[in-house]
Amino acid sequence: MLSLIRKALRAAQLFDTVLSRLERIETEILRTSIELRRFDKIAKENDALWQMLDDQPDADHAPMCPVEDANMQLAELMMRNTKVQGDA
Repeated sequence: MLSLIRKALRAAQLFDTVLSRLERIETEILRTSIELRRFDKIAKENDALWQMLDDQPDADHAPMCPVEDANMQLAELMMRNTKVQGDA
């Protein structure tokens, strides 16, 4: 009789352990699902941003001047605005 009670108690303890593990697993699945939805939103936003960048006209067609030309234009601008302060 005592062994039967021990077996029943052991089974109840095992069942309680299984239920607590199941609850932790369900909580983890719920958390993972929420994270997955969040990452889905981020992925959609990322795709939309890439699409927006693809739809914008390329700036490669704009004429670009080399750095030397820009430096030369800056130097000429500075020389034009310089006032002489006496005889040199």
